[in-house]
Amino acid sequence: MRTALLSCIALLATAHAMAKPVGDASRGAALTQRWCAACHQPDGGVVTDAAPTFARIAEKAKQDPAYIRAFLNHPHAPMPPLDLDQVEIADIVAYFDGLPKP
Repeated sequence: MRTALLSCIALLATAHAMAKPVGDASRGAALTQRWCAACHQPDGGVVTDAAPTFARIAEKAKQDPAYIRAFLNHPHAPMPPLDLDQVEIADIVAYFDGLPKP
C-alpha cells in the first residue's frame, strides 16, 4: 500500500512539472508591446504573411490553440530570436487568447 501511494505521489509530481504554465494576460500584453507591437501592428493595419496583425494572430490561435506557443518556442525568420521562457510564452498565449477574434 505504501509503495502504491509513493508511486502516485511521484506520478502527480511528474505530471505537475510537465504541465504548461498558466499565463497572465496583463503580463502578456506588456510583453507583446515590448517585443511584438512594432512589427505586428496591434491596432490593425496592413496584414502581411511576414508580420500579421495581432487580430490575425488571435484568429490563427483560435483555429489552432497551440499555434502561438509552438511558434514562440521555435520562431523562424524573419522573426528575431526572442529568448522567451515558458512563463513569458504562457503570458503571451493568455493575452492573445483574450483578444477578440475577427
